[in-house]
Amino acid sequence: MGQGQPRGAAAEAPAALVDRLEVLARENGKLKALTEVAESVELRLRDELAAARASALSLELQLAEANAARSGRWFRRKALKEVSQAPS
Repeated sequence: MGQGQPRGAAAEAPAALVDRLEVLARENGKLKALTEVAESVELRLRDELAAARASALSLELQLAEANAARSGRWFRRKALKEVSQAPS
């Protein structure tokens, strides 16, 4: 205590430091919990996005197949019509 601080002030400084460390420890705990929640949500959203992309791709393929089938029928009908209208 040779630095001119009263004995009480020297005792308050470590107590304030301990209090601040406790506050920081609680905040750190909250941040860790929030980080875990954020990571969990990110994984869930990533899985949902992958499922939605797979579903969209499947629908695209079904649509392409339906369009190809419809187009094929149109070409067959057109060819039959041309053959039936051709002079014999």
